[in-house]
Amino acid sequence: MLVMPTAPTKFSPTDARQRPAAVLASLSSCSGFVNLLDLASISVPMGFRTDGIPFGLSLIAPAFSDWELCRIAKMVTGETSSIKTPKKPSHADASDIFLVVTGTHMMGGSMNHELLSRRATFRESVETAPDYALYALEGEPPRPGLVNVGSMMGVSIEAEVWALAPEAFASLISGMATPMCVGNVRLKDGQIIKGFLCEEYATRKATPISAFGGWRGFLAAGG
Repeated sequence: MLVMPTAPTKFSPTDARQRPAAVLASLSSCSGFVNLLDLASISVPMGFRTDGIPFGLSLIAPAFSDWELCRIAKMVTGETSSIKTPKKPSHADASDIFLVVTGTHMMGGSMNHELLSRRATFRESVETAPDYALYALEGEPPRPGLVNVGSMMGVSIEAEVWALAPEAFASLISGMATPMCVGNVRLKDGQIIKGFLCEEYATRKATPISAFGGWRGFLAAGG
């Protein structure tokens, strides 16, 4: 983790009016690189200087380390509010495996029975991180394919999280046909959960449907 002053110095309103470019350049010198290098950062208040000006530090770490930074910030400030990494809900068995689905296996979908017949339990409706593209694959029955294309090209896609017993999870994926596969899916809140993905080669002749926000949006639009 890199610790930096949030701002290198103080400026008056007069400074900002008279030389705004210089003020902006100075204020961003300690933090402007964070977005450019795809890093995570949190600013932490550290009290006041002897002249009454507030002072803060920025904690900077690799991308997707938000929860760790929040925990460290809590330690630094002495806050008592709870900041915890998301955990399995109390109704889920400790051995359950969570699975992210974004298409026909979602509630009400044509393949949802594959989850229900294995006594899978619905956990929650979620969105993926903005790293994914969704495609309508060729062939029958109609189905989507989710591919990680990175934050520069991806969007958030509607999804659901289901919980399955280990043996039910193994039974489900053992019957999976290409080009579908299981991999790590990152959610909008930072969680990384196993989920249905699609091998990239199958999307080359597929129809991009990310603009609809998800499989349901695509179907609702007449897809």
